[in-house]
Amino acid sequence: MLKSLFLIFSISMLSGCTHLGPQHVETQRNSYSDIIALSEKQELLANIVRAKYNDPPVFLQIKTITVAPSLRMRTGLNVSYDSNEDGLASSIGPSIEYTEEPRIIFSPLSGSEFANELLLPTGLMPMYLMIVNGFRFDKVANLALISISDISNLRSASKQERDKFKNVIETIQDLINQGIIYVTVSEQSIKEGLSELTVKVKNNNMFHPEVIELVNLLNLDIKSLNEIQIKIGQSADGNHINVHTRSLLSVINYLSNYVEVPETDKNQVWPVDFSTELNRPIDIKHATQEPINAHVSVKHRGHWFFIDETDIESQNSLYLLRIMFDLQSERDENSSSLLLTLPVQ
Repeated sequence: MLKSLFLIFSISMLSGCTHLGPQHVETQRNSYSDIIALSEKQELLANIVRAKYNDPPVFLQIKTITVAPSLRMRTGLNVSYDSNEDGLASSIGPSIEYTEEPRIIFSPLSGSEFANELLLPTGLMPMYLMIVNGFRFDKVANLALISISDISNLRSASKQERDKFKNVIETIQDLINQGIIYVTVSEQSIKEGLSELTVKVKNNNMFHPEVIELVNLLNLDIKSLNEIQIKIGQSADGNHINVHTRSLLSVINYLSNYVEVPETDKNQVWPVDFSTELNRPIDIKHATQEPINAHVSVKHRGHWFFIDETDIESQNSLYLLRIMFDLQSERDENSSSLLLTLPVQ
């Protein structure tokens, strides 16, 4: 009789567990997605902090994640007792264990992949893709551009010149916000791997005060301002803007200027004068203990570095850096351009 009861109970338990796998798909997918997203943010933040201390960057790419679930039933009876208001309650049944054995394979970024993804300039295509997908021009340009019309945005440049650079990109952004200009691409540029962008002035606004300001800042020709090309590495003339784009490693080094370090470490890092700069692209703070109010945090050289959970601008910069990294990793090795078809506005 006891064996019959055990057999009936075991069959009912197994039939109930047939839905165990499907029920866990959603929760397990979300769990792994969340931890991967957090891990990638930590990796980016850690590399920015490493750059501050002149430590080499380290990137580990997740190649595969394999999860092998298993359901084990032990033979025999499992008797358990629980106390309640009525005394002791007992239950008899088989012992069932559900376990998961995740296997995660990492691959360090090195060799030609390291050179292609971190050392090569990003080009104009990632800039355009990010702009048309909602990122602000001034935000993208500040991170992606070394210079615009020979106005430098390098950390070695003087504060006066960096302020002039920011004045240019903020003026362009303000004109975009007002609907006076917009950034687009031509079919020919797409065929050539997006070799240039085009800035167009809408509705004959060539003599708008801010357009005139932009003309003076970049030494443009007002007569041809209805359509200005943004080109890489060519000497600027009256109808085009010359720019140079950063590599991802250069972007990381640039963002490292905004890492706050303890006083005891000031002589171990690159000296910069960015502390009083307004509209900082990222603000990375430090703490002696793990912060509880952090969007993301990492530990390096005995200190905690973090982005505050209320600092939306810094979070957006980290998000932008992640997208730039993904776009750069998709470059075709032969053409060094992204394999995409873009619509022309």
